[in-house]
Amino acid sequence: MAIDRKVLATVVFVVTIGSCLGYEDKTVVQYLHEHGYHTLSKLLVDTGLNVTLNTTGPFTIFAPTDAAFARIPSDTLASLASDLHMLSSVLKYHVIQDYLLIPLINGVKNDTTLEGGIISLQRTPSGLLINGVAHTLPSQSDLVVNNGVIHSIDTVLLQIFHPITETLTQIIVREDQRFKDLAVAFLLVNMLTTLSSGDYTVFAPVDSAFVKYKDNLLSFDAPNAPTIYTKVMQYHVVRGGRTTSMLSDGQSLITLEGMSLHVTKDASGMKINNVTVIEADIMATNGVLHVINDILVPPDYRG
Repeated sequence: MAIDRKVLATVVFVVTIGSCLGYEDKTVVQYLHEHGYHTLSKLLVDTGLNVTLNTTGPFTIFAPTDAAFARIPSDTLASLASDLHMLSSVLKYHVIQDYLLIPLINGVKNDTTLEGGIISLQRTPSGLLINGVAHTLPSQSDLVVNNGVIHSIDTVLLQIFHPITETLTQIIVREDQRFKDLAVAFLLVNMLTTLSSGDYTVFAPVDSAFVKYKDNLLSFDAPNAPTIYTKVMQYHVVRGGRTTSMLSDGQSLITLEGMSLHVTKDASGMKINNVTVIEADIMATNGVLHVINDILVPPDYRG
Protein backbone atom coordinates (compact mmCIF):
# COMPACT_ATOMS: atom_id res chain seq x y z
CA MET A 1 0.00 0.00 0.00
CA ALA A 2 1.47 3.37 -0.99
CA ILE A 3 1.79 5.99 1.70
CA ASP A 4 -0.40 9.01 1.07
CA ARG A 5 0.73 12.63 1.23
CA LYS A 6 -0.69 13.31 4.69
CA VAL A 7 1.12 10.34 6.19
CA LEU A 8 4.31 11.38 4.40
CA ALA A 9 4.02 14.88 5.87
CA THR A 10 3.45 13.36 9.30
CA VAL A 11 6.50 11.13 8.99
CA VAL A 12 8.69 14.03 7.85
CA PHE A 13 7.50 16.13 10.80
CA VAL A 14 8.11 13.43 13.38
CA VAL A 15 11.49 12.40 12.04
CA THR A 16 12.52 16.06 11.97
CA ILE A 17 11.82 16.52 15.68
CA GLY A 18 13.44 13.20 16.47
CA SER A 19 10.62 11.48 18.31
CA CYS A 20 9.39 8.88 15.86
CA LEU A 21 10.53 5.26 16.14
CA GLY A 22 10.26 4.87 12.38
CA TYR A 23 7.86 4.22 9.53
CA GLU A 24 6.80 0.80 8.30
CA ASP A 25 4.94 0.27 5.04
CA LYS A 26 2.29 -1.88 6.67
CA THR A 27 -1.29 -1.36 7.72
CA VAL A 28 -2.23 -1.04 11.38
CA VAL A 29 -3.48 -4.64 11.35
CA GLN A 30 -0.33 -6.00 9.73
CA TYR A 31 1.92 -4.17 12.18
CA LEU A 32 0.01 -5.40 15.23
CA HIS A 33 0.03 -8.99 13.94
CA GLU A 34 3.78 -8.94 13.30
CA HIS A 35 4.87 -7.20 16.51
CA GLY A 36 3.44 -9.31 19.30
CA TYR A 37 -0.02 -7.85 19.91
CA HIS A 38 -1.49 -11.36 19.92
CA THR A 39 -4.63 -10.76 21.98
CA LEU A 40 -5.56 -7.50 20.27
CA SER A 41 -4.97 -8.99 16.81
CA LYS A 42 -7.21 -11.97 17.58
CA LEU A 43 -10.01 -9.77 18.94
CA LEU A 44 -9.86 -7.53 15.87
CA VAL A 45 -10.38 -10.59 13.70
CA ASP A 46 -13.16 -11.92 15.95
CA THR A 47 -15.10 -8.66 15.62
CA GLY A 48 -14.27 -7.99 11.97
CA LEU A 49 -12.52 -4.72 12.80
CA ASN A 50 -9.38 -6.00 11.12
CA VAL A 51 -11.15 -5.32 7.81
CA THR A 52 -11.78 -1.69 8.76
CA LEU A 53 -8.23 -1.14 10.02
CA ASN A 54 -6.80 -2.54 6.78
CA THR A 55 -8.41 0.25 4.75
CA THR A 56 -6.88 3.62 3.88
CA GLY A 57 -7.79 5.28 7.17
CA PRO A 58 -6.31 7.32 8.66
CA PHE A 59 -6.44 5.63 12.07
CA THR A 60 -4.71 6.21 15.37
CA ILE A 61 -5.00 3.17 17.61
CA PHE A 62 -4.19 2.98 21.30
CA ALA A 63 -3.09 -0.64 21.33
CA PRO A 64 -3.24 -2.53 24.63
CA THR A 65 -0.39 -4.97 25.08
CA ASP A 66 -1.01 -8.63 25.86
CA ALA A 67 -0.10 -7.85 29.47
CA ALA A 68 -2.79 -5.16 29.56
CA PHE A 69 -5.45 -7.64 28.45
CA ALA A 70 -4.21 -10.16 31.03
CA ARG A 71 -5.01 -7.67 33.81
CA ILE A 72 -8.71 -7.41 32.91
CA PRO A 73 -10.85 -9.05 35.64
CA SER A 74 -11.88 -12.53 34.55
CA ASP A 75 -15.61 -11.83 34.83
CA THR A 76 -15.29 -8.71 32.67
CA LEU A 77 -13.27 -10.59 30.08
CA ALA A 78 -15.83 -13.41 30.00
CA SER A 79 -18.64 -10.89 29.55
CA LEU A 80 -16.85 -9.28 26.60
CA ALA A 81 -16.03 -12.62 24.99
CA SER A 82 -19.70 -13.59 25.02
CA ASP A 83 -20.89 -10.32 23.48
CA LEU A 84 -19.16 -9.48 20.20
CA HIS A 85 -21.16 -6.27 19.83
CA MET A 86 -19.88 -4.96 23.16
CA LEU A 87 -16.38 -6.22 22.40
CA SER A 88 -16.46 -4.38 19.09
CA SER A 89 -17.52 -1.20 20.86
CA VAL A 90 -14.67 -1.52 23.37
CA LEU A 91 -12.12 -2.00 20.59
CA LYS A 92 -13.53 0.90 18.55
CA TYR A 93 -13.12 3.09 21.65
CA HIS A 94 -9.36 2.58 21.24
CA VAL A 95 -9.36 4.06 17.72
CA ILE A 96 -9.46 7.67 16.49
CA GLN A 97 -10.05 8.29 12.80
CA ASP A 98 -7.16 10.70 12.36
CA TYR A 99 -3.37 10.96 12.59
CA LEU A 100 -2.41 11.70 16.19
CA LEU A 101 1.19 12.08 17.26
CA ILE A 102 2.22 12.80 20.84
CA PRO A 103 4.40 15.85 20.01
CA LEU A 104 1.34 17.55 18.51
CA ILE A 105 -0.60 17.41 21.79
CA ASN A 106 -0.23 20.18 24.35
CA GLY A 107 -1.95 19.85 27.72
CA VAL A 108 -5.28 18.05 27.44
CA LYS A 109 -7.05 17.06 24.24
CA ASN A 110 -10.47 15.44 24.04
CA ASP A 111 -11.19 13.49 20.89
CA THR A 112 -14.00 11.37 19.47
CA THR A 113 -13.34 7.67 19.00
CA LEU A 114 -14.50 5.34 16.25
CA GLU A 115 -17.07 4.07 18.75
CA GLY A 116 -18.44 7.61 19.12
CA GLY A 117 -17.40 8.23 22.71
CA ILE A 118 -15.05 10.89 24.05
CA ILE A 119 -11.49 10.00 24.97
CA SER A 120 -9.33 12.29 27.12
CA LEU A 121 -5.65 12.59 26.20
CA GLN A 122 -3.27 14.37 28.55
CA ARG A 123 0.35 15.09 27.69
CA THR A 124 2.84 13.95 30.32
CA PRO A 125 6.65 14.01 30.41
CA SER A 126 6.72 10.36 29.33
CA GLY A 127 3.94 10.40 26.72
CA LEU A 128 0.17 10.42 27.14
CA LEU A 129 -2.21 9.68 30.00
CA ILE A 130 -5.50 8.42 28.59
CA ASN A 131 -8.74 8.89 30.52
CA GLY A 132 -6.66 9.17 33.67
CA VAL A 133 -5.97 5.41 33.70
CA ALA A 134 -3.80 4.26 30.78
CA HIS A 135 -0.29 5.32 29.83
CA THR A 136 1.42 5.13 26.47
CA LEU A 137 4.66 3.16 26.49
CA PRO A 138 7.56 5.48 25.56
CA SER A 139 9.42 2.88 23.50
CA GLN A 140 6.29 1.82 21.61
CA SER A 141 4.52 5.05 20.70
CA ASP A 142 4.32 7.27 17.61
CA LEU A 143 4.70 4.18 15.42
CA VAL A 144 3.76 5.40 11.94
CA VAL A 145 2.38 2.93 9.40
CA ASN A 146 0.87 3.46 5.97
CA ASN A 147 -2.67 4.04 7.23
CA GLY A 148 -2.13 5.61 10.61
CA VAL A 149 -0.30 5.70 13.93
CA ILE A 150 0.03 3.15 16.73
CA HIS A 151 0.53 3.91 20.43
CA SER A 152 0.99 0.97 22.79
CA ILE A 153 -0.80 1.37 26.13
CA ASP A 154 -0.54 -0.44 29.46
CA THR A 155 -4.27 -0.65 30.28
CA VAL A 156 -7.36 -1.64 28.30
CA LEU A 157 -9.80 1.28 28.09
CA LEU A 158 -13.08 0.05 29.53
CA GLN A 159 -14.58 3.52 29.96
CA ILE A 160 -17.28 2.59 27.48
CA PHE A 161 -18.97 1.02 30.51
CA HIS A 162 -18.67 4.40 32.24
CA PRO A 163 -18.27 6.85 29.36
CA ILE A 164 -17.07 10.42 29.78
CA THR A 165 -20.10 12.39 28.65
CA GLU A 166 -20.55 15.19 31.19
CA THR A 167 -18.95 18.60 31.62
CA LEU A 168 -17.61 19.72 34.99
CA THR A 169 -20.78 21.75 35.50
CA GLN A 170 -23.01 18.77 34.75
CA ILE A 171 -21.12 16.57 37.22
CA ILE A 172 -21.37 19.18 39.99
CA VAL A 173 -25.09 19.75 39.43
CA ARG A 174 -25.88 16.03 39.12
CA GLU A 175 -24.01 15.13 42.31
CA ASP A 176 -26.49 17.08 44.43
CA GLN A 177 -26.08 14.73 47.40
CA ARG A 178 -22.59 16.09 48.04
CA PHE A 179 -22.11 19.18 45.84
CA LYS A 180 -25.37 21.08 46.43
CA ASP A 181 -23.64 23.95 48.26
CA LEU A 182 -20.82 23.98 45.74
CA ALA A 183 -23.29 24.25 42.86
CA VAL A 184 -25.05 27.17 44.58
CA ALA A 185 -21.75 28.93 45.26
CA PHE A 186 -20.58 28.53 41.66
CA LEU A 187 -24.00 29.70 40.45
CA LEU A 188 -23.82 32.86 42.57
CA VAL A 189 -20.56 33.92 40.93
CA ASN A 190 -21.56 32.76 37.42
CA MET A 191 -18.91 30.04 37.34
CA LEU A 192 -21.24 27.22 36.33
CA THR A 193 -21.21 28.79 32.88
CA THR A 194 -17.41 28.99 32.94
CA LEU A 195 -17.09 25.32 33.89
CA SER A 196 -19.41 24.13 31.14
CA SER A 197 -16.65 24.57 28.55
CA GLY A 198 -12.93 25.27 28.46
CA ASP A 199 -10.43 23.05 30.25
CA TYR A 200 -10.12 23.11 34.04
CA THR A 201 -9.22 21.26 37.21
CA VAL A 202 -11.76 21.73 40.01
CA PHE A 203 -11.05 20.99 43.66
CA ALA A 204 -14.62 20.37 44.80
CA PRO A 205 -15.53 20.70 48.50
CA VAL A 206 -18.33 18.44 49.73
CA ASP A 207 -21.36 20.06 51.37
CA SER A 208 -20.14 19.37 54.91
CA ALA A 209 -17.09 21.54 54.21
CA PHE A 210 -19.30 24.62 53.80
CA VAL A 211 -20.98 24.28 57.22
CA LYS A 212 -18.23 25.78 59.38
CA TYR A 213 -17.94 28.83 57.11
CA LYS A 214 -21.62 29.68 56.68
CA ASP A 215 -21.67 32.16 59.60
CA ASN A 216 -18.32 33.80 58.89
CA LEU A 217 -16.31 33.68 55.66
CA LEU A 218 -19.17 32.49 53.45
CA SER A 219 -22.03 34.32 55.14
CA PHE A 220 -24.60 35.59 52.65
CA ASP A 221 -25.24 38.56 54.96
CA ALA A 222 -21.76 40.00 54.68
CA PRO A 223 -21.79 43.35 52.82
CA ASN A 224 -18.99 42.18 50.52
CA ALA A 225 -20.32 38.63 50.12
CA PRO A 226 -20.30 38.68 46.28
CA THR A 227 -16.62 39.62 46.21
CA ILE A 228 -15.69 37.05 48.84
CA TYR A 229 -17.61 34.26 47.12
CA THR A 230 -16.03 35.10 43.77
CA LYS A 231 -12.48 35.00 45.14
CA VAL A 232 -13.04 31.87 47.23
CA MET A 233 -14.66 29.90 44.41
CA GLN A 234 -12.07 31.00 41.86
CA TYR A 235 -9.44 29.74 44.30
CA HIS A 236 -10.81 26.21 43.78
CA VAL A 237 -10.26 26.18 40.01
CA VAL A 238 -7.08 25.82 37.96
CA ARG A 239 -6.78 26.14 34.19
CA GLY A 240 -6.03 22.86 32.44
CA GLY A 241 -7.16 19.36 33.35
CA ARG A 242 -4.75 17.65 35.76
CA THR A 243 -5.14 14.14 37.08
CA THR A 244 -3.24 12.99 40.16
CA SER A 245 -0.50 11.47 38.00
CA MET A 246 0.12 14.94 36.56
CA LEU A 247 0.49 16.51 40.00
CA SER A 248 3.71 16.19 41.98
CA ASP A 249 4.69 16.74 45.59
CA GLY A 250 5.64 20.36 46.19
CA GLN A 251 4.02 21.62 42.99
CA SER A 252 2.31 25.02 42.90
CA LEU A 253 -0.85 25.62 40.88
CA ILE A 254 -2.04 29.08 39.85
CA THR A 255 -5.79 29.42 40.39
CA LEU A 256 -8.34 31.55 38.56
CA GLU A 257 -8.26 33.80 41.62
CA GLY A 258 -4.59 34.47 40.91
CA MET A 259 -3.03 32.96 44.01
CA SER A 260 -1.30 29.58 44.22
CA LEU A 261 -2.32 26.22 45.65
CA HIS A 262 0.31 23.92 47.13
CA VAL A 263 0.29 20.19 46.33
CA THR A 264 1.45 17.58 48.84
CA LYS A 265 1.69 13.93 47.81
CA ASP A 266 2.89 10.97 49.85
CA ALA A 267 2.02 7.36 50.53
CA SER A 268 -1.18 8.39 52.32
CA GLY A 269 -2.57 10.31 49.35
CA MET A 270 -2.75 13.91 48.17
CA LYS A 271 -3.50 17.22 49.87
CA ILE A 272 -4.07 20.68 48.46
CA ASN A 273 -3.04 23.42 50.93
CA ASN A 274 -3.21 20.71 53.61
CA VAL A 275 -6.82 19.88 52.63
CA THR A 276 -7.31 16.18 51.90
CA VAL A 277 -8.37 14.92 48.49
CA ILE A 278 -10.94 12.25 49.36
CA GLU A 279 -11.73 11.20 45.79
CA ALA A 280 -9.54 11.94 42.79
CA ASP A 281 -9.65 11.91 39.01
CA ILE A 282 -13.34 12.28 38.21
CA MET A 283 -13.08 12.84 34.48
CA ALA A 284 -15.23 15.34 32.59
CA THR A 285 -15.33 16.22 28.91
CA ASN A 286 -13.62 19.50 29.78
CA GLY A 287 -11.31 18.65 32.64
CA VAL A 288 -10.88 16.84 35.93
CA LEU A 289 -12.58 17.09 39.32
CA HIS A 290 -11.00 16.16 42.66
CA VAL A 291 -13.22 15.96 45.76
CA ILE A 292 -11.87 17.63 48.92
CA ASN A 293 -13.08 17.65 52.53
CA ASP A 294 -12.64 21.34 53.33
CA ILE A 295 -12.78 24.81 51.79
CA LEU A 296 -9.60 26.19 50.23
CA VAL A 297 -9.30 29.64 51.81
CA PRO A 298 -7.37 32.25 49.80
CA PRO A 299 -4.45 33.91 51.64
CA ASP A 300 -6.29 37.25 51.88
CA TYR A 301 -9.05 35.66 53.98
CA ARG A 302 -7.05 33.51 56.36
CA GLY A 303 -7.27 34.37 60.04
